[in-house]
Amino acid sequence: MKRITFFIAAICYSVALMAQTPQEIKLLRERVGAFAYATQVEQVDANNCKITLSSGDNFTLCSGSDKAKFAFKSIVSGKESITAKPHKGKPIVIDCKPNQEGALLTLFKATKGKKWSRKSGWGNTKSGLSSWEGITCDSEGYVTDIKLKDNNLQGKLPDVFYAFPRLKQIILADNNLTGQLPRSLAWLPDKCVIDVKNNQLATTTLYVPRHRIPTVSYNIKCYPQQKEYSNFRLFVDCDVDLNPVNGHYPDNHCRLYHKATEGAGINIYVVGEGFDKAEYAVGGTADYWLERAANALFDIKPFSQLKGLFNVYIIATHSQTRGVSQYDNPIESRFGYWLKKPKGVKAERPFQKQGVFDACKEGVTNAGFDFKDGTVFVVMIANSTQYGGVEYSRTVRDNSEKRHIRIAINSTTNRDFNALVWHEFGGHAFGYLLDEYNKGGLWRTYKKKTTRANVDLESDPKKVKWAKFIEDPRYAEEKIGVFKGACSYSNLYRPTETSLMRSNRMHRRFNAPSRAEIYRRAMELAYPGWKFDYEEFVKFDLGDKYYPLDNRQQER
Repeated sequence: MKRITFFIAAICYSVALMAQTPQEIKLLRERVGAFAYATQVEQVDANNCKITLSSGDNFTLCSGSDKAKFAFKSIVSGKESITAKPHKGKPIVIDCKPNQEGALLTLFKATKGKKWSRKSGWGNTKSGLSSWEGITCDSEGYVTDIKLKDNNLQGKLPDVFYAFPRLKQIILADNNLTGQLPRSLAWLPDKCVIDVKNNQLATTTLYVPRHRIPTVSYNIKCYPQQKEYSNFRLFVDCDVDLNPVNGHYPDNHCRLYHKATEGAGINIYVVGEGFDKAEYAVGGTADYWLERAANALFDIKPFSQLKGLFNVYIIATHSQTRGVSQYDNPIESRFGYWLKKPKGVKAERPFQKQGVFDACKEGVTNAGFDFKDGTVFVVMIANSTQYGGVEYSRTVRDNSEKRHIRIAINSTTNRDFNALVWHEFGGHAFGYLLDEYNKGGLWRTYKKKTTRANVDLESDPKKVKWAKFIEDPRYAEEKIGVFKGACSYSNLYRPTETSLMRSNRMHRRFNAPSRAEIYRRAMELAYPGWKFDYEEFVKFDLGDKYYPLDNRQQER
């Protein structure tokens, strides 16, 4: 009996089967009907053919005369197509080239193309696809752009986008598209921009392999939808959630992800918000984002140099409902976090910072770890593909005592995800740093003494908090000085023209005064009684580039 290996893109592991089942044949028909084509074909022998489809699926098709053993009577491979004839039912014809024309005509029909505002050329099969309104092709005839913004498209998007291997952008914003987004949008080229904002879409979950989560969550631009459809959510979930072979993490399950090797050990707790039980599959969606956040913490200086001082705990915090509140649409998530809440809208259930503290304490202590005294540092990942981040600093109750908790919140979007972790947690929550950007201009005045290390009311280069760095020739390349404006305060000054605290993008870094403050706080927590020394920090910071200043340089 022949052995068949069958792979479904919605499941990230291979399943060895003795014969193709009706369910598998149905899936193959669905993919072919959605214009998936064969990107790779391997003819093993006269009766066996291995096929990789543009939908991410892999099939091994086997044929033979025994109906009990083989699903197909015959398999005929050609340059243009592969025809698999089952013992029962219609033949399945798998194209070897993308049927772009067929896919576009299906899109036209499904979205009521006759009512489009602009439809010049559509349906004219003789003039070439590049003559169709909104379609651009490359020199080989492959579609690169589909631009149908504000064109009165109506109805549900058909599942046809497996047919466009070179698509760079598909712009369908400002129409009246309804229903869920089709799976094929998740299998477009890695850098393809998909804009479906301001439609009437319904909440959609796209299941993809773990490695495609960041690409898909970044490429699909879907917020906001039309106002009355603000209940829309897009979830890009790991396909492991569909078949969790290793089970799920129970609620409040805690695991030590990284163990301190030096000092007293500084605890960081990584928790989820808006992930339901299904998404807490071992190796699934929540796992991906919480582990990614934990790894991101130590992907930038000075945290990468201080990694040995930290314990990182990942805690599974289930929500009854998937997602978080956003725009004017509230959701009953575990801790009540609200992303992009409109001004003037009051939440019936405010953010539960006490609940965050309790979950951390319960998870850690139940797992037999030490829930340390002092400030509680939390990285919270909110289950939303809408970009956003914030930091909360609050007082909570630990039985009869008051405790301080600092919570940095990031959403599950790949747009500068690591940089947002660095900015919100590394800068605000742990480093106690202030924003250095001026959102909306310099429109307010700071009226109290600032204790933040990266901003100052003083403008004199010889008197600012970071005066030593300005005078130190070893930091000349950083161009540290006194720059007007921080956090939109006209009378605050910052150390550098730009930095991670001014622009939370992946290519930005903490400036030297910010690195020094993070270093100071970490060392004081790890080694009680430790005192900051500027020259020791410079040695730590510059590493192999360090050199001592001679007396003349020090005097200068």
